[in-house]
Amino acid sequence: MGDTTFCTSLAGGELGRVRSWGNDPLVQAAHELASPTRMCDMPQHLMEPVLVDAAVARGTRLRFQTEYLSHAKDADGVTAAVRDRLRGGTYEIRATYLMGADGGRSKVAKDAGLPRGGRMGVAGSINIVFEAVLARYTAHRQPC
Repeated sequence: MGDTTFCTSLAGGELGRVRSWGNDPLVQAAHELASPTRMCDMPQHLMEPVLVDAAVARGTRLRFQTEYLSHAKDADGVTAAVRDRLRGGTYEIRATYLMGADGGRSKVAKDAGLPRGGRMGVAGSINIVFEAVLARYTAHRQPC
């Protein structure tokens, strides 16, 4: 991932740039020292199908539009209380493992008592996925 560019508009004047996510050499080195694999920045709309396919191929029964409410752990696994956001109502799911893929403010991690480090909520972010040929509007800008 390149730099994060701040502009007055898509084709407007550039106000400045900052290194994005793992693009800073020191941050990248910290990631590489902490993990046996390299970092891969991939947007959710591309990553989610990869994860879904892999999970379903291994026997997972996948549910979309299902909201995690709470969980209870015992010696044999975990029971999660969830809400069906389409039909309404709540029910329990019994599983061997519980994985939270619910972001930096993870309710799963909080409920499990997992420690967190660093400052939270220091910047906002939004992702918008669209396809368009916009090169003519940004040709004046240096590439990241």
